Amino acid sequence: MLFVGGSLSAPTAVLAAPETTPAVRAGTRAALAWAVPYFQNQHVCSTAQVTGVAARASSLVVRLDIDPRWARDLAGMADDLRGAWFALHCPFVREPVWRLLPEEGDIVIETAAAPLGWMQWSCRHAAPVDADGRQSAGEGRSLTPVR
Repeated sequence: MLFVGGSLSAPTAVLAAPETTPAVRAGTRAALAWAVPYFQNQHVCSTAQVTGVAARASSLVVRLDIDPRWARDLAGMADDLRGAWFALHCPFVREPVWRLLPEEGDIVIETAAAPLGWMQWSCRHAAPVDADGRQSAGEGRSLTPVR
């Protein structure tokens, strides 16, 4: 796993051996290099802050720290509205990251904010992600905590 965490203004990277091919690793590294400054300079959300960007196998994971007051509001929202809020944090489809990522790659937005619990959102599939990193049943219609 490549991880860029803490302050995005001074990222550090650690490489562990992923279970992927060299071509997939190269694409994921290129996508990560693009994603760090992109998320460092994004100000699309006043209620959450990006606290890290990581590469997991062929995908990127973007970690959010959500304001506790807003997390309570999100917990009470209908699933489709909550999903739309998570989707706002995804790069637009025309951004180069989608060409840099391997074909099976994704960008997953994740958080562990109370009272939401652990939640992940797939940008490629516009759907929740389960604990194993697969798209959850419901294909985007339900955003549920991942335990």
